[in-house]
Amino acid sequence: MVAVAVDSDPLENEKFRKVNDKCGSYTNMLTGEKVKYLGFALAFDPAVIEFADDETVRQLWCAALLERLDNPSIRIPKAFDYERFASDMRIALEIYSKASFA
Repeated sequence: MVAVAVDSDPLENEKFRKVNDKCGSYTNMLTGEKVKYLGFALAFDPAVIEFADDETVRQLWCAALLERLDNPSIRIPKAFDYERFASDMRIALEIYSKASFA
């Protein structure tokens, strides 16, 4: 997941978000192994994030990721079980959003 907080203008944030919202692969420099990834970029207004406390940022992040899971804007590879992935992520986000870090 990539959080993008570049500009208070949503259109500017969208430009940077789109670049990081993708799936692909890269070669691990240490092992030479091909690694596949699925990337979701989440756009945030830096003016909101800058003055928010940790709990508020965590809740904003969880809400944005849940929304993106429901409406992925990337092409999902055919061999990837997206429904299972999204279901597992929803459970993890539910736990994370209610966890206490005090």
